Amino acid sequence: NIASGVMLVTLRPFRVGDVVTVAGQTGTVREVRIFQTVITGADNQHTTIPNTLITAAPIINLTAEPTRRVELVIGIGYEDSIQLARETAIALMKADSRVLPSPEPDVVVYELGDHAIKLGIRCFTKSADQFGTKVTLLEQIKLGYDKAGINIPYPQQDMHLYLHGKDGGVVEAEALVRDRP
Repeated sequence: NIASGVMLVTLRPFRVGDVVTVAGQTGTVREVRIFQTVITGADNQHTTIPNTLITAAPIINLTAEPTRRVELVIGIGYEDSIQLARETAIALMKADSRVLPSPEPDVVVYELGDHAIKLGIRCFTKSADQFGTKVTLLEQIKLGYDKAGINIPYPQQDMHLYLHGKDGGVVEAEALVRDRP
């Protein structure tokens, strides 16, 4: 613990006030002590973490840089226009004052999935604005896609049932089964 504390104080992978993920915990660094580090999570709980756990695992400093990327992955239906989805998302990102103009927001096709065309919707914000911008954009894009008539599909399966009648004949019945997480 002492060696880990000395490493944290001398190498300074984070400072008091930084938002970090360490030892599986995410929060704002409140204190760096010789044996432990105290962070406060989003729920305002203080977590005291032994420094040996911090130096034994990756340290992710979420506020080390002044800007961060917001990245959303949203699927659209195969029958929907990629261009309309792109234009709608970019307009919504540009309408949010927290989205930085440079680098420009963009929308790219990440995957032609089983149930949807998966779009990567990306923009940059100030580090402190990243989470708030992300959750706002998720809602605004859903509402914008609804208004534009763009479908956000969910996984579904078609299931065919065959029933055997008393006379030995087969009757086909069709049912739609939806897979939900």
